[in-house]
Amino acid sequence: MKDPRIEQLARNLVDYSTEVKEGEKVLIEVTDIPVEFVECLVERTAARGGLPVVWHRSNRIQRGLFRAATEKQMALIGEYERHAMEQMDVYIGARGFLNMDELADVPPEKLKLYQKLWFAPVHMEVRVPKTRWVVLRWPTSAMAQAAGKSTEAFEDFYFDVCCLDYGRMSKAMDPLHDLLVRTDHVRLKGPGETDLHFSIAGLGAIKCDGKMNIPDGE
Repeated sequence: MKDPRIEQLARNLVDYSTEVKEGEKVLIEVTDIPVEFVECLVERTAARGGLPVVWHRSNRIQRGLFRAATEKQMALIGEYERHAMEQMDVYIGARGFLNMDELADVPPEKLKLYQKLWFAPVHMEVRVPKTRWVVLRWPTSAMAQAAGKSTEAFEDFYFDVCCLDYGRMSKAMDPLHDLLVRTDHVRLKGPGETDLHFSIAGLGAIKCDGKMNIPDGE
């Protein structure tokens, strides 16, 4: 029996964040994520008539690829994945870190090859501007340790935030969004000598309401 929280999280990503529609091609890219959550994403995408495609990765395998990186190898993977990404309408990315320092011994020059020849062509040039996308981090023991919490307590904290009704939160943000759009001068005054003045005229305002990141809420 699946945890109902992961089913709700999958609904948030598929129904709200990306609003998957019938016939749309949906790339689900996951790294070190429980299979049960991947299943929920696939099932929910299919239930809405989407066509799910899954890339299932491991940080340990990524480490091996990065450490072996050559320009030819990175360019090959980048070209292959770029072609796949160009076919997609929607992208859902979920990444977990079983070891926060898994890539610590990858030489910087190898990571630069990855960024230039693999990540940028696939994500920055195609995924970001040409698909509806959302990304999230999965709650792992490593993240719980970094937060100074037990794994169970951190998971409870995580799912409380990520399973919010983001549609309702988005509507509640409208008055502040409208105020920011109308505002010219801002003053921040605090204890002591803190007294800051600046203008935000013409900057506009964008709600961070769960459409591209989960959790969200700025």
